[in-house]
Amino acid sequence: MLTIERADVRDLRKRLRKAGIFDKDEAKQFRRFSAYSMATLGVLGLLIAAPAVWMQVALVPLIGLLLTPAVMHGHDGAHRSLSKNNSINKWMESLAFGLMGGMSTSWWRWKHNGPHHTHPNLISEDRSDPDIMLYPFATAQADYDRSGPAVRFFQKYVQKWAFWPATSQVHFRMRGQSIVFLAKGIFNEGLKREYQIEVLQLFGHVVLFIALPSLFLGFLPTMAVYLGVWSTVSLLLSIIFIPAHVGMPIQSACEDFWGSQMEGSRNYQAPKWAEWICVGLQYQIEHHLFPTIAYTQLPAASEIVQTWADEKGLPYQSLGWGAALVDATRFMGRAWSVPTL
Repeated sequence: MLTIERADVRDLRKRLRKAGIFDKDEAKQFRRFSAYSMATLGVLGLLIAAPAVWMQVALVPLIGLLLTPAVMHGHDGAHRSLSKNNSINKWMESLAFGLMGGMSTSWWRWKHNGPHHTHPNLISEDRSDPDIMLYPFATAQADYDRSGPAVRFFQKYVQKWAFWPATSQVHFRMRGQSIVFLAKGIFNEGLKREYQIEVLQLFGHVVLFIALPSLFLGFLPTMAVYLGVWSTVSLLLSIIFIPAHVGMPIQSACEDFWGSQMEGSRNYQAPKWAEWICVGLQYQIEHHLFPTIAYTQLPAASEIVQTWADEKGLPYQSLGWGAALVDATRFMGRAWSVPTL
């Protein structure tokens, strides 16, 4: 397993700080979030007003395309990488993840900031990375070994064909998990202020994306649009997230924090015309080493980190986006037989 000397990490942090990589630009991110959100709602309005069903159907994927980067601005808010003022981070997190995404923000921080970022690509008896726990899909032989006969058959023979179609529903799974997490929190801790805010966010999401459109389209057509939009978002988020970790080594222990970040993550190069939708998530190595770097600074950070890694003789995994997707797809086809390290 990869081990990185603490002195080398301090050296990298010093280089990044000297280059101004840890500086924030809240205004730029809020402008972008506002633009994506308003464009999303604007196209939703066009869909409602469209005179023909085929026009409405054609607008559904466009809404999903615009909504994806709007929602994922909550990622920076949750990591406190948007601003040095945590109240501003919470505003972005609430607006992007809560209102626009319809997810519990406390669940996201618990799942993503905690176990995923502390031990990426880990599967062990006592703790695992929830971002790669995709049951009934296997991401390592350990998943296959603890499954029953029917699930093993699925993982060995069906998974490679079912994986990408299934990703179109991943957001509904995430949302369900987040709502259950929120409900348990309220049951165990009472309706404290944080949970009150989250309930209001989810209520606002339902009003914005279901109740108001239903007044014009009717309930069932609105739900069909909602399913189409969020299936598009789910597929796009999977295309963005999956190649960053799936296909990288699966670890059974996290012996070195910094080493595990580089060993379990990879970058991919998105085409210039597509970078806007990734919201910096194509720079997973830099993001995992220093999650508080704003996504607008990650391109510059990647040049510094790659130079540093080359100097220290450390692996710096980077592929084209298409190649990374192909590698992840092939990995999922054989994941049932991939041992953990």
